[in-house]
Amino acid sequence: MKTFPVTHLDRSNGLGLEIRRFVHGKISGASLRLLEQAHRDNYYLFFVMVGGSCETMIDFMEVTFTAPSVCYILPSQVHRRINNLSADYWVLAVDNSFVPQPCRDVFERQRANQSSFSCTSVQQKRFLDLMMLLNDLYTDNKSTLFYYSALNGLLGTFLTMTADCFKNLSEHDKRQPRLEQLYGDFKQLLSSEVRHIKSASAYALKLNVSETYLNEATKKVTGFPVSYWIREEVICEAKRLLYHTEMDIKQIAYLLGYEDHSYFSRIFRKTTGTSASDFRRQYRK
Repeated sequence: MKTFPVTHLDRSNGLGLEIRRFVHGKISGASLRLLEQAHRDNYYLFFVMVGGSCETMIDFMEVTFTAPSVCYILPSQVHRRINNLSADYWVLAVDNSFVPQPCRDVFERQRANQSSFSCTSVQQKRFLDLMMLLNDLYTDNKSTLFYYSALNGLLGTFLTMTADCFKNLSEHDKRQPRLEQLYGDFKQLLSSEVRHIKSASAYALKLNVSETYLNEATKKVTGFPVSYWIREEVICEAKRLLYHTEMDIKQIAYLLGYEDHSYFSRIFRKTTGTSASDFRRQYRK
C-alpha cells in the first residue's frame, strides 16, 4: 500500500506557525523537490496569491490557484505542485490548535470541492497588508512584552477573514458525496463530544452507521482512520487548554476525560514529541 510522507511544522521557533514568500524562479532545489512530491502536512496551509497562478493536485483533484485569491490546504490532504505558472504568493502554515473551531468547520466543508476564493481589489489589499504585518512581526525581536499576543491577534484576524470569504461558498455547496458528508458529520460531532467519547464505535452509533463504514469513509477521505482523528482532536484541545488557561496537567487530563493523568501525558508526548509542560513553557515564553 502506497504511503505518503507527512511533513510537520517546525516548532523550534515556539510560535505554532511559519510564514514564507515564494517567488517564481527563486525557490531552492530542496524546497522545489518537496513541493513537487506528493505528501501530507499535519497543519493548515494558507496561500495569498500575489501574482501569476499555480496548478496543484489536492487529493487527486487538479486545482488552479490564480491571483488575486486566497486558498488553503487542509491537514492530511495529499497534495503536490503540478506547475508553477510564474506564481508569486505568500504561504502561511498554522498549527491545528491555533485555528478556531468555527473557522475549521468552514474550511472542512470545502473539502469535497477544493477551490480558491477570488478576491476583489479591496480584499486583496487587506490580505496583502495583513501578510506583510504578520511577516514583519514574525521576523521581529521576540523579546517585547506583547509580542505573542500581537502575533496571535494578527493570525486570528487572518483566519476569520479567510473563513468569512469561504463561508458563503460552503453554504451553497450541496454536492458532497456520501463519504465526504459522513466524514464532515463525524468531524462536527467529534469537536463537540471528544471530551466524553473516545471510541470509534460510539461515534458510529451516534451517526447511525457501522464502525467499519465510518472508518472506511474517514480513511477514504483523509487517509487516516477514526482513531487517528480522535487522538488529534484530543491533542488539539489539550494544546488550547495548555496555551489559554492556567489549569494544571491533572485538571486538563480530567477535563478531557482521562482520570489517569499519567496515561494522558504519555499520549500527549507520543503524539507531539514533547511533554505537556514543555509545550506550555515553549509556547508561553
